Amino acid sequence: MTDLFNPPSEFSIGGFGVGRTIRFTVEPHNGAAQFTINLKTASDFAFYFFVNYKERYYVCSYTKDKILQTGKRIDDNFPFPAGKSFILQFVRDEGGINVKYGDRILTSFIPRELDSSKIRTVQIQGEVRIDLVTILH
Repeated sequence: MTDLFNPPSEFSIGGFGVGRTIRFTVEPHNGAAQFTINLKTASDFAFYFFVNYKERYYVCSYTKDKILQTGKRIDDNFPFPAGKSFILQFVRDEGGINVKYGDRILTSFIPRELDSSKIRTVQIQGEVRIDLVTILH
């Protein structure tokens, strides 16, 4: 287990193989419009997670040749409170990536181009503060 307190907007994780979990303690700003958390290879997002507060949806997708591909947009059951901390987890299993809010699975996503051995970094953007990232091996 590795803990990163107040991590930078981009940091190394050295792969995201089956059995690994990345747990984020997230606090979106009051009045936030959006934020993203991306798992990156050298050239693309192997997993793109986008939260839109204005329209109350979130997206799981990936990029290929730096172009965002068709992903999964979820409009119902928007659980992400602005201005309050919560736990968001990405859990890698044989079937792909499970996105969890606390301990509840929100969705599962199988990026078509997922080669988890090539994932090297996490990138965080938008109106959000991440207090702690825990990487479970």
